[in-house]
This record gives sequence, structure tokens and C-alpha cells, in this order.
Amino acid sequence: MILDFNCIDTTPGATGCHAFLAPPANFAGGSWEYMAWLKDQWFDDLGFRQYLLSAAIFHKAGTRQSTSKIIGPFADGLVRVLAKLREGKMPERAPRLDLAS
Repeated sequence: MILDFNCIDTTPGATGCHAFLAPPANFAGGSWEYMAWLKDQWFDDLGFRQYLLSAAIFHKAGTRQSTSKIIGPFADGLVRVLAKLREGKMPERAPRLDLAS
């Protein structure tokens, strides 16, 4: 798989070298659901985690030195996630409820 970090597309169902952080075509959620999807992918897929960390390195949000452009309906949310990752803030799993007790 070839990835192009010059442009990252967050459009559901997008394909190609720009779409590695796009949710699947049947994704019908909004911004909150996209963030939850990113978090699930973070924990479930080591390759996806590497893509997300690489995107954080390549994208410098809020500077003129930005090396990647983020497009699609979830671009703003992804920019915030990448900024948090650059700050060293990694996602945490929500605590699981113990329903046995």
C-alpha cells in the first residue's frame, strides 16, 4: 500500500493513497463518531496506529510549514487529533464495566 501524506482525505469511502484515515463507505456518523472510529482503529490495528502517528509528524497544524493538506468532512477533527498526538497525548481506552458483580 502506498500512502501519500501530502493530502489526507477523511471522506467516508474514499480510496487511493490519500484515504488511509478515511472511514468506510457505510460510515454514517458525525464528528463524534469519527473520533470514536479513529480511537477504535488506534487500538485494534497496529498499522493504522502507525499511519496516524506518521500523519501527525508530517502535518504541522497551524503553521505555514504544514506539509500535508487534510480534506473531507472530518478534516477539522483529524487536525485536532494530530496536534494531540504531536504533544504526546495518546488515546486511552475507556475503563470497562464489570457487569459480573
